[in-house]
Order: sequence, then structure tokens, then C-alpha cells
Amino acid sequence: MAKRVVISLWRGTALVAAPLGILLLGASACSSFDPVKETRFTLLHEGTYDALDISGAHWLAYDDQHSSSSACTNGAAGNHEPEECTLLELPSFTWAGSKCPPSETQLAEGHLPDPGPNGSICIQGVIRPSRPCGTEEHQCIDPDGIDYSNMWGAGVGLAFSDTGKRPWDGQTHEVKGVAFDFTGSEYARLNLRVQIPIVLDPSRRVSPNRPLMRSDGSVLGTDNKIYDCDSDKAASFGMNRSETTLGDALVGNQKGSVVTSEQHPYGSPFWQVPTTIPTWGSSPVKAGHNEFEWQDVKHPPETPPDPSQPDPNNYTFSETQILGIHFQVGPPVQGNKTDMPFAFCISKLALLFKD
Repeated sequence: MAKRVVISLWRGTALVAAPLGILLLGASACSSFDPVKETRFTLLHEGTYDALDISGAHWLAYDDQHSSSSACTNGAAGNHEPEECTLLELPSFTWAGSKCPPSETQLAEGHLPDPGPNGSICIQGVIRPSRPCGTEEHQCIDPDGIDYSNMWGAGVGLAFSDTGKRPWDGQTHEVKGVAFDFTGSEYARLNLRVQIPIVLDPSRRVSPNRPLMRSDGSVLGTDNKIYDCDSDKAASFGMNRSETTLGDALVGNQKGSVVTSEQHPYGSPFWQVPTTIPTWGSSPVKAGHNEFEWQDVKHPPETPPDPSQPDPNNYTFSETQILGIHFQVGPPVQGNKTDMPFAFCISKLALLFKD
């Protein structure tokens, strides 16, 4: 999940600065939400993190090429060219995406200053036309000829710890949900998912029919072979996919560390339209004020091998293992035919407490 093209980035910044400025003004001046007057809310900003036991919290912007796995350009996964992938223009990155994961220094360019109680967090960019995978089918899932798993868009998130992997317990703090104000383009609103990444058990089995991205950027294919991100060559050894667990996503110095839903082949849980059955699609975000409770955050709605039985490869959302709150915009279900510009701001992000 990482990208580049320095010339395009800076050209884009000059062209879109004014529209984003309008969004910033609207987000801070037209909000209908004032949690200061509502005792059941607490705004999330640097003045409240410590009291909520989320010390080290920080905001980070990213896209499918400028992120931890560089999935879109990763040579063993999407294997697309940088100019084919989603591009953040504000904030912008000064590096071009490689076939393997970027360094921490490169990713740090996506860190954003804390907005404080009255500010906004805004991003702007363009989502490119949807394309099929640039690798073989055992390395990438592309239903209907679209690479959704690696060309997933862009986002901005509040990580609840400096490491991004220390879980926060919403139950202990008697928190029941999240509130925020949204201002932005209609495309962004209609294609936005509000994700709540969580820590998962590394011993959890994962589907043998889904490629597994590993922490070094290599991909464990559905054919039991391991593919190198730089050369896209299969290693001389492989792994039995019928016995693969989420912990197999960790290699090298990452082996044995915490595993998150962002590393799961299905992805992270997200706010969904209230229903008894999880469904793919966007979160029901409205212009202006939004609220949702943990009960409306559900795991990705993958179809189990046996629809009459629970999916043994899926997981359930846990409010005791929260890692942050992310706002991610992507292509619509049918994919994009042309470049789709987007821009949005999040303000007055708050936690909703139990009555």
C-alpha cells in the first residue's frame, strides 16, 4: 500500500489547494455537533488522549501505494505502476513507490498535526480507474476483473498508540461508540468506510483461498508458494495453506509480535448499515454530524464456505482490542472507469459514552 510519482504529487497540490481550503472552512464553521455541551461525549485530541489512556495517539494519512505494504505497487501483490494507483495530493509524499514495503521514515511523511478541539483533519487526492491484478491469480483476488484487494483507495486514521499495535479497551472505559462531523465531496461520502482496526489472535486460521500478505512484503499464494515482492519469484519452499494462521503473516524480526485486522486477508471491521448480516459497501455517512455504536461495527462480510455455518476463517469485532479509527475512501462496488477526485474533512471526532 504505497505510492509515488513526485512530479505528479506537487503538480496536484498546486491545483487542489483552494478546494481543500474551502472544505477546511466548512468543517470548522458549519458543524452541528458540540460535544462540549453533551457530557456523554469526549472529543479526541492531544488534550484528552492521556485521560482516555491512549497516550501516543497520532493521525496518519495514507493511500494504497503510500502505506505499510505498498499493496498496489507491491511486486508480489497488485504489481501496478505508481501512476495507476490511488494518489494523495494533500498531504503529499515525496517518494515514489517501490515493489517492496517503504521505510518508517517514508511513512512518517503521512503524519498529520493534531487538530485540537476545533480543528479538522483533511485529505484530498484521486482514485484511478480500476484494473485487474498485475500478478497471477494465486497471488491476487480480482473478482469481475477488478483488483479490489490491492487498489483499495486512500484514508486517514487516528492510531490509538505510538506503535499502532497496543490495543485499547473501550469496554473498560464505558465507551459505546464514536461521533464525528464529515464535510467533503459527494464521491468521498458515498464511498467512505469508517474502519475500527483491532488486534487479532495470531493462531486464528485464515482462508486458504485468499493470498496472505506478509510483513516483509512477500505474498503467500493460494498455491502454497511464497512470492518475493522485489522479484515476484516464488521461493524454493512453501507453506501448507490448509494450516495457515494469521501469525504466518509475520516474518523476520516481526515474528511473534502483535497481529492486527489490517493484516487479515479479509481486512478490518467497519461501521455498516444496521442489519443482522454484515454487508459489503460503504458506511452510512451523512454530511454533517454522524454517530454509531460498537454494535454497528461488523467484520468484513465474506461468504463462508458453507453458508449455513459460521465462517471458520473470519473473526468478530471486539471493543476491547481497538487500535484506532480510520476513514477510508475507495472505488465503488462496480469499480471506477475514470479518475475520480475526492476530498473530505473529519472534525470533532469524539467517543460516545454509555448513559
